Amino acid sequence: MPKDPAPSIARTAATGQSLRPELLSFSTSLPFDRRLLQYDVAGSAAHVVMLGRRGIVPRPAAEAIRRELFAIWDDVSADRVQLAAEEDVHMAVEAELARRLGEDAGRLHARSPALRS
Repeated sequence: MPKDPAPSIARTAATGQSLRPELLSFSTSLPFDRRLLQYDVAGSAAHVVMLGRRGIVPRPAAEAIRRELFAIWDDVSADRVQLAAEEDVHMAVEAELARRLGEDAGRLHARSPALRS
């Protein structure tokens, strides 16, 4: 049976891996930048809308991601959900989005075929 890979020093649950707890406690900015939640959600929502409009992500998937991003903002703001311990607010939002949407959350990082090398 293959051995589980060692935790990455640079990745977190948002990327499907774990961060070593001692590094997370040293490097996290989440307690400070949590106040940037609304801006992070707005930026990610604008990005996914663009992906949908350009046909890089199917429009229904883009709309579902956009809707869920604002639901995360609402839930965290109302203290219904606590963001997971991550490196920063962006990674914490992505981890929550992945928890809610599964693989579809990864579409937020889709790139145009024209940009791929």
